[in-house]
Amino acid sequence: MDRDKLKAAIEADVISADQAARLEAMFTRKEGEEAEAEPLRFLSNLNDVFLSIGLVILFVGLGAGLSISIFTSGTVRFEHFAPVIFGLLAAIAWGLSEYFCARRKLLLPSIILAIIWSVCVGVAAYFLLVWNVFQEHGGEIASSVFTGSEPSDSFFEDLATQSRTSAILGILVATGAALTYYIRFRLPFSQFLMMITLSLIAFILMPGFETLVAMGVVSLLLAIFFDARDPHRSSRLSDNAFWLHVAAAPQLVYGIRGIVEGSVPEGSAMVHVALVSVLAVLTILSLALNRRALIISGLVTFGWAIWNLFQAFGDSILMKFAAPFLLIGAIVVLLGAGWKTARKILLAGMPSTGLLGRVFPKEV
Repeated sequence: MDRDKLKAAIEADVISADQAARLEAMFTRKEGEEAEAEPLRFLSNLNDVFLSIGLVILFVGLGAGLSISIFTSGTVRFEHFAPVIFGLLAAIAWGLSEYFCARRKLLLPSIILAIIWSVCVGVAAYFLLVWNVFQEHGGEIASSVFTGSEPSDSFFEDLATQSRTSAILGILVATGAALTYYIRFRLPFSQFLMMITLSLIAFILMPGFETLVAMGVVSLLLAIFFDARDPHRSSRLSDNAFWLHVAAAPQLVYGIRGIVEGSVPEGSAMVHVALVSVLAVLTILSLALNRRALIISGLVTFGWAIWNLFQAFGDSILMKFAAPFLLIGAIVVLLGAGWKTARKILLAGMPSTGLLGRVFPKEV
């Protein structure tokens, strides 16, 4: 497939960058060449980066400009000030999405707009909900300001309870906003937003590393579900799975790290042995699934654990300082260069058809 022609078609707005990537992958497979695993379909050229930076700056300016204009005009009541500002920003983000996402199919700017839309809708909902506490205790707050008296304990209890409830409801509204964005624009990144917001709600309700691991497992299972429906990584289902893997990876890695550190005596080298063992299992799972997200997310933790092991058991400067970098670098380079070979060895006895064949697709 002629890449120059595909590039010309993208620039002429005949096809999107995402469609071009899919066409190239399809023809590459047909021509018998090896297609790269996990292509990054959210970035096609530097113009996407340029537009994305411009969008961020634009919305900072819009937020400041709207805030100053509405505040100085006095047309909006104080309790509605924040919801109006964030509501307007959300509406503008949606309007720009109709152009950049629905029409132009520019994925990185669409990701920026999806984040702005979901966050602004959630924040607007939160401020609408939390203001009830201040309305109910307005007289008490005014009295404390002018007389110096302290508000009653019930005020702080109500504020804490209502703020927590409002935060949960606000995040839930943000989840709904991300779902709405996905339904309208079919942007795979919306899956990431939905999963992260739901994980945040779960963590507020049940704080702990176990919650992180549980939500990471849910994200991973959903990602595997989408991957199993598209083992050749050629449709939007695979893109949905990619972002769910990205959501699952840090939750699994840092949740497991927290559990391991909490169950092993502080300062013990066993915590690093346990972490390396867990991350080795995740690496094997990544190879089997043909997804690098778990490995990349755990790379910092893996490097930290390896470093501490060498500090504990190394008996020379070479072993303490040079050896960790050599080992980590060699592992990453070997995995990167021999990914397909490693997968062929790992999946040698795995069936190529059926459910297992779709969840763990073999190399062609």
